[in-house]
Amino acid sequence: SGRTAAIVGGSVIGAMIGSSMGSRLDEANRHHLSKALATLPANRSHSWVDHSTGYHYSITPKKSFHRGATLCRRYRVSVIINGRVRHAVGRACQQNTNNWYIVD
Repeated sequence: SGRTAAIVGGSVIGAMIGSSMGSRLDEANRHHLSKALATLPANRSHSWVDHSTGYHYSITPKKSFHRGATLCRRYRVSVIINGRVRHAVGRACQQNTNNWYIVD
């Protein structure tokens, strides 16, 4: 939930554009990231704007796969900050129905 979304959101965005951004990722943004990984079909994007920062986010989960008995997904995240687009890709795995953690 919130804590897990923080792990997902902070790790994804922090790795993508530096630690200063990870600390700005609020609960609403973390929720968008985590929910997308848990619910979107492969290659369907979810986009939103953080009105407090003006940043535009988009996450596209990829095909799910199993790592042993654990459900995992690859993803692509894009953020537009001051007109500049930043991209990151990685993998996240599910600890339980609502909890995801970053693998790489």
